Amino acid sequence: MKRLAILGAVALATTVGLTGSGILATESIGTKEKVECTVCHEKAGGKKLTDKGKYYETLRTFEGYDKLTEKFGNCLYCHKRKPGSKKLTKEGKQLAEVVRNMEGLFEWLQEGHTGPLD
Repeated sequence: MKRLAILGAVALATTVGLTGSGILATESIGTKEKVECTVCHEKAGGKKLTDKGKYYETLRTFEGYDKLTEKFGNCLYCHKRKPGSKKLTKEGKQLAEVVRNMEGLFEWLQEGHTGPLD
């Protein structure tokens, strides 16, 4: 019985510790980038990311995001079902042949391309 109580306390402490550190990380990113939580998260304190949040998670910057949405609308132009999905639309597969990954897409956008696949 005592062993079960100790295991329960350790599990609870671990859960609180992991959850708390994630919240602090999110708050520190918000402070650093000068944005509200809901810029990246669908709900403050929630885990589900917006398109902009997924972009930031991948590249650790908001730079280039406006160019991306200007050219493609949103992440679902290339990704099926949700931002960051490995399953790509037809257009996403075509673009992936050119840019390979999100870092390549970032560079491609910085080069000043004017259309989704120019």
